[in-house]
Amino acid sequence: MSQTEFDPEFASPSDYASFYRSLHIQVVPSLSPNKGGQWKLPAVSWKSLQNEIVPDLTFERWYGASGEHTRRQNMGLITGKASNGIFVVDVDLHRNPEAAAWWQYIIEQAPSLSDLETVAQTTGGGGKQYLFRAPSDWLPPTFKTSIGVDIRGQGGFAVLPPSLHESGNRYQWDDGFEPWSVEIADAPHWLCVEIDRLAEKHGGRPMTPAGQIQHTATPDYETNAFGKLIDGREDYMTRIIWARIVDLKREAPMISPNELKAAENDLFQTYLRNVKSRIAEFGTSNADLLEREGRGETLFRVKWSIAVKQWDEKVAEHAKVEKPTKEQPQSRPEEPVAVNYRFDAETGEIFVDPLPEGAFPYLDVRQIKTMPDPEYLIDGLVAEKSFGITGGAPGAGKSFITQGQALAIATGQEEWFGRKIHKHGPVVYITNEGLADLKFRIMAWEQHFAVKADDAPFFLIQQSINFMQQSDIMKLLQTVAHIAKLHTSPVAVYVDTVSRVLPGADENLQKDMTIFIAACDAVRQAFNATVIGVHHTSRQGNLRGSTVFEGAADFILMIEREAGDTYGTMTATKIKYAPDGWHNEFEMKVVNTGNITGKESLVAVYSESKPKGEKTQWPDKSVLEKVLREMQKAFDEGKAWAMSRNAHHQAVMNVQRITGVNTQLARQILEAWQTNAVIEIDCCDKKAKKYGFKVIGSIRD
Repeated sequence: MSQTEFDPEFASPSDYASFYRSLHIQVVPSLSPNKGGQWKLPAVSWKSLQNEIVPDLTFERWYGASGEHTRRQNMGLITGKASNGIFVVDVDLHRNPEAAAWWQYIIEQAPSLSDLETVAQTTGGGGKQYLFRAPSDWLPPTFKTSIGVDIRGQGGFAVLPPSLHESGNRYQWDDGFEPWSVEIADAPHWLCVEIDRLAEKHGGRPMTPAGQIQHTATPDYETNAFGKLIDGREDYMTRIIWARIVDLKREAPMISPNELKAAENDLFQTYLRNVKSRIAEFGTSNADLLEREGRGETLFRVKWSIAVKQWDEKVAEHAKVEKPTKEQPQSRPEEPVAVNYRFDAETGEIFVDPLPEGAFPYLDVRQIKTMPDPEYLIDGLVAEKSFGITGGAPGAGKSFITQGQALAIATGQEEWFGRKIHKHGPVVYITNEGLADLKFRIMAWEQHFAVKADDAPFFLIQQSINFMQQSDIMKLLQTVAHIAKLHTSPVAVYVDTVSRVLPGADENLQKDMTIFIAACDAVRQAFNATVIGVHHTSRQGNLRGSTVFEGAADFILMIEREAGDTYGTMTATKIKYAPDGWHNEFEMKVVNTGNITGKESLVAVYSESKPKGEKTQWPDKSVLEKVLREMQKAFDEGKAWAMSRNAHHQAVMNVQRITGVNTQLARQILEAWQTNAVIEIDCCDKKAKKYGFKVIGSIRD
């Protein structure tokens, strides 16, 4: 059955099987779930099915018009050679943080987002499986790991949709990543290397069938304790063959086949003396072990033959170049070996020392001083390529503030809230909250700032995105990549709100919030963009959920505004690269949108001196007593005015509202009252564990 004929909504098991076979997948009937027993196995003998696809007659016997398994829902794929090199990366993203961390690492290693754009499914148990085709020179291994990542390679087996899981759920292809929507991607070389490293570190290697290459992980250039190469051997082989062929050309432009053969044999012995297999097997020669790894005589002869064929072309060109004074294997320039610098104080010389394999590069003070300064998107607040959180209680105005910030960046404004904007460009705003009046918010913002945003690179993604699902993150990366292709890479991506993109997650669990942070990092690193999450606070005024936010964020802005108040406060509780702890007042202004409907919307506006006519002297005693009366009333109602680090600062704002003094004097009044036992901090709501100011004394003349 071809792709155009296949309709998944009405497909029978035979239709699914025929469609898979059209993709050169070795599809076989599978056992049904069996409580307490092993059921994720083919329902037929499969030892003989691991190297080539079954004949048509066999497939017809299984899934033909009167086939033996036409009513069997469960089916699976035999990975490896039988399926044209298909292998499966099985990742328990839903229940294993180590697996999620490994897959996030893989995403970060990808030179291109398209490298990992492949067919993917969600298993009946909630795991993720990604299908790739192995390159012809790499045999995918089959192994399990201790971190929740399994590889189904040569001779492996994976259950496929529409099979039923023991949980009662069906295996399903991820939306947009079905085999009828995208092609099974060819695995890039770097991914094969990472899988080999995964096997070496966390999983067992498979038994090596006779005649097959046994792959071992290939780190950078390294020698063993006896000075013999154990890594970088193929590169070394290539270099010494080419160097010897070029030398022969220099010495004798015309050379006999016998002389060439003798030189080849002599050089191969040199290669054997200088390299060592990574396979430890007593009684087997080094030459045989190298051959088993694909780094032995066969590869050597092939490379020699290729070089000889270029005798009159590239070899002749290189022979004209003066012979270098030193001949030694060096690391590939495109894959530099980790190095460190050593300064000799007596001579003033700087030496470059390669670091041993597995060591972390380090910097001395001189090198630290040469590190680049942080570059800001918004001066002293938002660093480029950073991650931050804007937090506040529902209705505090945080969305108005972040939307205004995003529009200022996208429309090329010089400042935002009195701070210089250093970089402008596309902005991606992810939200499905407040969409009904978003257009009025934008129109009101345009009216207030006299800016037209119609042609600005401000892009809204209003679909519901689950940051806990790898498939959703991949779709998000594809969407942003499309925007970057049509315009330029975005400078900022906003997620409003965090809770909306974490359906079903426990915000108090570090592992759940770590997955969210990892997803934000994937976006940030893929596009060198700043990612800003808009997050609610709890009733206690703290950022809702795990403290992982406070640790991971480069900056945190807390937005505070009492319901119905015109003015609010934005507090920088954390800025990684600049001073924090400062406060900015803002005003929520009602602005006409300027269209014929007469609609109005709020706009968050920076208030440099809130409000005009602020007093700088202590108010009269009667005014101060009014402050204390309102303060005690709020405490009695369980709504005490607070001033904790991440909580509301309405105490200052309310003192300002009643007295008309500036921010600095309002704080001085509160501090003086605390010192003189006029007020103290106490619990006003034991159930909600809310603390704030309580009046315990009176004002002296």
